[in-house]
Amino acid sequence: MKKGLLKRLKTEPQPVPESEKFIDLGDIDIEGLELESSGGDMELRVAEVTTFDDLGPVVDQVYDGNMILVDISALSTDDAAMRRVANELKSVARDVNGDVAGVGKNILAVTPTGVSINREVLRGPY
Repeated sequence: MKKGLLKRLKTEPQPVPESEKFIDLGDIDIEGLELESSGGDMELRVAEVTTFDDLGPVVDQVYDGNMILVDISALSTDDAAMRRVANELKSVARDVNGDVAGVGKNILAVTPTGVSINREVLRGPY
């Protein structure tokens, strides 16, 4: 009985089927690999506004159908400038039937036509 058990333990390991082997992603060369895109026309863009004059390109992006996260932290010491920028972005969102909302203390999200912002904050386990 012992010989049979020892004989089975000493046998060479069976090869692992190809379907059960793992792939080490660190060994894969992905340079030049193009990822498939969904073909969507909308992008999420990030903008930093330091003066009211910086809004031109931001407004253009919203009119082009992109969502924008606008960092207004450079204006945080100037309440009048912050209000002016926020009012301009509200006006743009209204023009395109989009939405605008504060995300945190110094970031505004502006969306294009037909995109609304859900203001419910997700917390804890989903």
